[in-house]
Amino acid sequence: MGKAVSLTKPGHVNSWLIFGAMKIALLSPNYPPERGACASRMQRLAVGLAQAGHSVRVFTFLPNYPTGRIFTGFRGRWLHRAWQQGIRVWWLPLYPAQGPGRWARALSALSMAASSLLAAGPLGRFKPQVLLVQSPPLPLALSGWLLAKLTGAKLVLNVSDLWPSALADLAALSRRSLGYRGLAWAETWVSRRAHLLVGQSAEIGAYLARLAPQVPQLLYRNGVPMGLYPPPLAAAPPQPGPLRLVYAGVLGLAQGLYQLCQHVDWPALGAELHLYGEGPEREAIARWMGQNPARGVFLHPSVPPEQVPGLLRGFQAALVAQKAAVFGTVPSKLYEAMAAGLPVLYVGAGEGADLVTRHGAGWVSPPGDYPALAANLERLRQQTPAWLAQLAQRNYALAAQEFDQAQFLQSLLARLAHLG
Repeated sequence: MGKAVSLTKPGHVNSWLIFGAMKIALLSPNYPPERGACASRMQRLAVGLAQAGHSVRVFTFLPNYPTGRIFTGFRGRWLHRAWQQGIRVWWLPLYPAQGPGRWARALSALSMAASSLLAAGPLGRFKPQVLLVQSPPLPLALSGWLLAKLTGAKLVLNVSDLWPSALADLAALSRRSLGYRGLAWAETWVSRRAHLLVGQSAEIGAYLARLAPQVPQLLYRNGVPMGLYPPPLAAAPPQPGPLRLVYAGVLGLAQGLYQLCQHVDWPALGAELHLYGEGPEREAIARWMGQNPARGVFLHPSVPPEQVPGLLRGFQAALVAQKAAVFGTVPSKLYEAMAAGLPVLYVGAGEGADLVTRHGAGWVSPPGDYPALAANLERLRQQTPAWLAQLAQRNYALAAQEFDQAQFLQSLLARLAHLG
């Protein structure tokens, strides 16, 4: 194993940085051209590993998230192979789940686990030293363990949400059900057989440490690519008109944005809400907007990740929403809002809410407490431009110091060096 070479710039990875070049394969349910936290994180990880001198292959599934419809250009194909940013990517078949139905989503997860075994052939020829598997879905972690066994690779399990705990928090699965007990057993079984457990939040890390204390742990937050975010501007005079809030992300069941649209009278609060994204709730929100055109909600198409920094700078505050408190989750939109220097209106609980409160990044209201959200909006409106400029500088500095993606990649590179 080669020695680690110092980085020329702290937090950045150069192509000549060799901890000991390895062959690394990634198995993920999502990958570009899909958008969302998982797809973006896995692509950044693959590119970062390749730039660090490792040979990387990615195995994912025909793109369909978050609409549940296979993307144009991929339809009618059993599988698809291409080079993307210098990395060989395989898109494997799956059953895409349309809508929120639990059985359709379960069938989709099982189809991923089954079709991922088609990767055994190319993985066997590639001979990876490390196989990094994204979970959830949990069945994919189980098939990833089998593929690692077949190829002799070390298994790294990247956990972004806790199944089945998150399903129970979202009322999608009863903790008393046979399905919950089966998933809990599978979670424990596969976690204890990994060579490294990577968690996207401190809560996930603490949970995994209790679940599999003998397995090394690493905190690898979604974070934010700080190189795309310029420092915030100096204090500006108050802007006339309503307070413009932005949400840019998945319009999914976990966010509860449809309920927010229905229960909050944004114009009465001197505000308007701009939504950018796709997802299961988009059509319902669009129908509701057609029936309620004067409620201050504006629906826009999703934007590519590289355009998010510029988009956010055009607004006065960011909305980060959760329908329910989900243990272990920290929405990636929180990191983006901080990097853009925006005050955060956080609807939710748990670790994300604690981060906002602890660092004074904005204001928190519990899920479903619409009067509390209205009160936080009024608090935001009462702040002076000078105070808001100080908050922008503080949020930007916090994102740069603690949530820069490059720092987490560097930590992961060091851990992988000991696995190869």
